[in-house]
Parts: sequence; C-alpha cells; structure tokens
Amino acid sequence: MTDVLVTGAAGKMGGLSAATIAAQDDMRLVALVDPKGGASAGDAPCFATVEQALALTSPEAALEFSVPEAVFDNAKLLLAAGVPTVVGATGLHESAVDELSAVAAQAGVGLVIVPNFALLESRAQERGWAHRSRQELLRHPEDATEAVMT
Repeated sequence: MTDVLVTGAAGKMGGLSAATIAAQDDMRLVALVDPKGGASAGDAPCFATVEQALALTSPEAALEFSVPEAVFDNAKLLLAAGVPTVVGATGLHESAVDELSAVAAQAGVGLVIVPNFALLESRAQERGWAHRSRQELLRHPEDATEAVMT
C-alpha cells in the first residue's frame, strides 16, 4: 500500500484527487494539506503546511495541487524530504522546474510535473498504456516521467 499526501486538498482538483486516492484499495491517504483547512477525505488529517504534515506523517508519494504561489515551495519541501512528487498545479516557471528537478535528483526521488493531466493521458495512450489510470501512474512516477518527457 502506498501512503499519499495531497496538497491543495480544499480546492476542486486537490479535493477530488484526495477522495479518489482515499477510495483506492492499494493507496492510503495519510495527509491533506491546505492552509484554509476544512479539507476532508478518508481518515486523513488536514494540516495547514507541508512542514506540519511531514513532521507527523511519512508519505511515500505526494500529489501537489495547491495554488501557483505555493506550488514551488511545497514541491521543494516534499522532494527534499525524499517524497516522490507529482505536480498537477500550474504556476511553475522554467527556472523553478529546473531547481525542483535538481532537488529531486539530489534526493534520489521521482518528480513529475503535469499541470495538464490530459497531456499525461495522451502520452500514455501513445505508448500503449491506455489501460493505465492516473492512479496507477501516480504509483509509478518513473513511468509517468518517461511518458511526459519523451
């Protein structure tokens, strides 16, 4: 079972993603992060910051769906903590992507930046992975990285 943290959990996409992850048999939602609070899915606690969530939980993967102003800092903290991260939020400039890629490489963890999941699904279909769901690609970020980068 993969323990997952979701940021932006009180937002539309973050909340939907958290609920979807909570409903999976082979994934466990261990933390929700949203400074507004009020997010709920499964039994996962909601934290105001990524730092608070990482202090009290041990996610094995993260889905970043926060607001553009927070996505870089959240992703950087998650990666530096050794948490493979899928970024579905928008707002990263090329220099930020380069910096996050360097942090991920140094930590030895996967990073997938797909602000438009339709691109990931399109590339997955091109590779004959049409049967693979978003949830499955979240569990195997190295495959998602390959699909998006090539």
